[in-house]
Amino acid sequence: MSRRRRTLLLLGAAAVALGAVTVGALSRSETPAEPPRTSGLRFAKGRVEGTDTTKVTTVRFGPDGRLYVGQQTGIIRALSLERRGPASYRVTASEAIGALVDLPNHNDDGVENPAVGGRQLTGIEVAGTAEEPVIFAVTTDPRMGGGPSGLEIPLDTNSGVLSRLTREGGRWRRTDLVRGLPRSGENHAGNGLVLDRAGSRLVLAQGANTNNGAPSKEFAFNPEYALSGAILSIDLAAVGDGTFDLPTLDDPARPGTADAGDPFGGAKGANQARLVADGPVTVHAPGFRNPYDIVLTAAGRLYTIDNGANPGWGDAPLAAGGRCTNEPRPGGERQDDTLHYIRAAGYYGGHPNPTRANPANLFAGQSPVTAARPVECEFRPGRRSEALTTFPASTNGLVEYSSGAFGGKMAGNLLTASFDNRIYRLRLRPDGRLDGKEILFEDVGQVPLDLTAQGDGEAFPGTIWVGDIADGSITVFEPTP
Repeated sequence: MSRRRRTLLLLGAAAVALGAVTVGALSRSETPAEPPRTSGLRFAKGRVEGTDTTKVTTVRFGPDGRLYVGQQTGIIRALSLERRGPASYRVTASEAIGALVDLPNHNDDGVENPAVGGRQLTGIEVAGTAEEPVIFAVTTDPRMGGGPSGLEIPLDTNSGVLSRLTREGGRWRRTDLVRGLPRSGENHAGNGLVLDRAGSRLVLAQGANTNNGAPSKEFAFNPEYALSGAILSIDLAAVGDGTFDLPTLDDPARPGTADAGDPFGGAKGANQARLVADGPVTVHAPGFRNPYDIVLTAAGRLYTIDNGANPGWGDAPLAAGGRCTNEPRPGGERQDDTLHYIRAAGYYGGHPNPTRANPANLFAGQSPVTAARPVECEFRPGRRSEALTTFPASTNGLVEYSSGAFGGKMAGNLLTASFDNRIYRLRLRPDGRLDGKEILFEDVGQVPLDLTAQGDGEAFPGTIWVGDIADGSITVFEPTP
């Protein structure tokens, strides 16, 4: 996940690797100009007391006023909070929601593997009402391959499952809505989710299977799939209350036309999900390497930050002469993370996907797409894309600040958490473009990964809450006069 990969390992290993990763992310031959610091807006900082959270990957407030904290292991903790004084908060009750970790895992041939427990969780959306909260989450195979060693393990590259959790009789009930979403051979997966205003469609930030578009050792030589590396749209009304299994290619290694184990087991693409134009899961915006979070603003605008490439972890596909293939290509340069305003369906973020670009790329004689999209052969990193700005360190959690604190000076701003231990403030123009980037907070914690904020009508108006992947802490920033 860009320079974020090893933070999703065990805590000890994460802490060791991250020091090197963060320094490396900022070591450049040309140091970019330092953004200005926000002045005149005062926040008090505190660490939430009494938390029992670990490996925090996502934080969201629910309609019941509780803070829902997603953990890498698949556990969600719902925290009841009490304010004790300025920036002083403590947990009064914690509910562990374990309905996601019971999902079975499979190998990449589709065979269930009961020896693999837990699920990787990096994004949730919480909706519903105070009496009946609803959680949406995408989880995947918790194993991680690739990396510098090129470790190839049989993790399921079709392991993504979108689940809905509803509370009934004091217990959480899980309904699996969509199964068979992509999961890379490294750790890119389905990440942030946002529900549209009507509550009928989910938008999912789906990670890519490669570093820069072409297969490589560091990504276990997996190619891009028809649904990888994109902002996906999921029509909940079309899915209904049952389970929609994504239709897959006919894997020649599995006898019959209905492959055993479907939709699980991507088989390095031979059994990947097909892109069906009239299906409930579609590509809203292609060309993203590993977008971690996604925001739909009050003005109805969609934004995401894409994690840039690791140096030497794989290059872009060859586009010259129509050679947009899934041929492995080593190398590749480091790229900054990029902020994108996804203005409309079809917006291209710049990360190539040869499988969608060129239907001549076949898997056992089949293509999972029916129409070519040649633009997806084009590698447009960093400023060569339509990005609004870039970040030198891995930058992930994203939220719109809606409070009228400070006379409304921050209302409508985007806030984002970065591995350089900062929270950035992104001021937007009326047309949705960037008006300015500033450093709002520094020395936030150890490794701030995700954040959320409360509006004026909520329990703790104007506050900003940051989850830390390294130490599992929750840090709160509270406006002060």
